[in-house]
Amino acid sequence: MFLKVLSEKYSKEILLLLNENDELYFNQIQKEIDVYKSNLSRTLNKLLEARLIDKKEEIGSNRKVAKSYYKLTELGRRSLKFYDLENELLNMKNAEEKENIKIHIENVGDNSLNNSFNFSSKK
Repeated sequence: MFLKVLSEKYSKEILLLLNENDELYFNQIQKEIDVYKSNLSRTLNKLLEARLIDKKEEIGSNRKVAKSYYKLTELGRRSLKFYDLENELLNMKNAEEKENIKIHIENVGDNSLNNSFNFSSKK
């Protein structure tokens, strides 16, 4: 379940945002990520259940509704390594694909392509 929560849409953005900021309230997160409130609420609840973030509520003297603040937990901070690993694996995959393309081009042979490639782009 832990990896499932980390791979949820918006989880990565929320965790990285909270890592950059000590504490943010709901509307701040929503403005930064530009996500519907219902989707943000659902994702935040999943992150809370997984204990990747903490929530505290403050009720002001002139407010009827509590203001919810979210903060990354130590587990949440450590889970960011998952995204580092994901990036590392993607970089390895891309490097491998580039190498395979290079090998394929080298193996095409001199006769068929005359060792010349023309690339053009239209604007």
